[in-house]
Amino acid sequence: MQPGRSICLISRQRVVGRTNGSSVYLLSIVAFLKAKGYRVHYLSPSPATFGRWPAIWLQPEMGVFDSIRIRGSVRLGRLLVALDPTVAWRAAIALLDRGLRHLRPDGRPIGRPAPYAIAVPLSSRDKAFIARYAPPLADVVLLDYAFLTEAIAHVGRPDAPSIVIMHDLFSARAHQFQALGQVDSVAILDHAQEMRLLNMADLVVAIQDDEASVVRAHLPGRFVAVAPMAVEPATEPHPGDGDLVLFVGSKTAPNVDGLAWFIERVWPEIRGARPSARLLVAGSVAQSYAVASPGVTYLGQVSRLDDLYRRAGIVISPLRLGSGLKVKLIEALSWGKAIVATTPTAQGVVELVKDCIALADDPGIFAQAVLGLMADEARRRDMAGKALAVAAAHFSAEACYRPITDFIAVSDRPGASGLVRN
Repeated sequence: MQPGRSICLISRQRVVGRTNGSSVYLLSIVAFLKAKGYRVHYLSPSPATFGRWPAIWLQPEMGVFDSIRIRGSVRLGRLLVALDPTVAWRAAIALLDRGLRHLRPDGRPIGRPAPYAIAVPLSSRDKAFIARYAPPLADVVLLDYAFLTEAIAHVGRPDAPSIVIMHDLFSARAHQFQALGQVDSVAILDHAQEMRLLNMADLVVAIQDDEASVVRAHLPGRFVAVAPMAVEPATEPHPGDGDLVLFVGSKTAPNVDGLAWFIERVWPEIRGARPSARLLVAGSVAQSYAVASPGVTYLGQVSRLDDLYRRAGIVISPLRLGSGLKVKLIEALSWGKAIVATTPTAQGVVELVKDCIALADDPGIFAQAVLGLMADEARRRDMAGKALAVAAAHFSAEACYRPITDFIAVSDRPGASGLVRN
């Protein structure tokens, strides 16, 4: 397939820009495809994409798409507006929740959260929407998450290769949450269901090696590529301010759990030994966890993280569970930062990063690792330099995403093999 052809991305993510890890990863892949000459169109078959908010304001980076269409909406410049009045009603309840939550003794919201859009079953309207709008855009069908592979049958392009971006091995998450006595904040999918969905696509794109190996073992007739998150490394390491610790995360359950664990079990020891220590928490994680603690500042959603990464002396990733590749880890590597993280953070890339980050799962050991880096600028600089070197060597766009364009090119050859579904 020659560059210049169309790729139809079918997604139900509420992608507005580089606002969370999954959106950053998706937009990074799309930017690479655009750089290779393909036209990429975003098509969402479900109004559930809007979540609890009646409008989506597209940030400038969304210009990477040649077109954007969500069922049940109209577009006015960079604004997408949902036509369903129930979405506006849910938004009003959400605003009321925010205003009154601090008055409720248990802190529980009034309304219910919107359904997890990426896992909502395809309705008859969703299927009809795909059948109407996807065919002229779909020289290649790109599915965002395994839940959408059932859309392939409704595209009506048997000639088009189909590619699914896994993001996570969802079936691996349940037992991790159970071990901590928690429930996942997103969809629950068992192993057999996930393999069935992944098997519908011609190419499965895994974000890290461990998860790719699981898919290969259970779907031996399926093409599986590893495409980690790509980054553009900084020009030099940034050892930062030794007193300043940075955590970046969205309000997913692993981030909420990890932040709570750090603030409640690690941070008191750090502050006790170094009262000048400060923790900055960036991202929507603060919407779900924002317990007041000395030296902690919750910044909420931050449009650009550049300044925070430059200033921070240590970046932490205290996740105790989760799947996929931790995008914020790769982002911190690319900024040339000293990093303290738990072993679940390094899942799938531990051999690459074990010599350039400090790994600790015990609260006391984690605290001492942070304190040690706070007190030693030379060590921070050394770790930052190693982190930057790993990012440059292993996480360039060409190194990460070329398997996707190689597959597209091979699939267009006459008599290409391997594209018949099991």
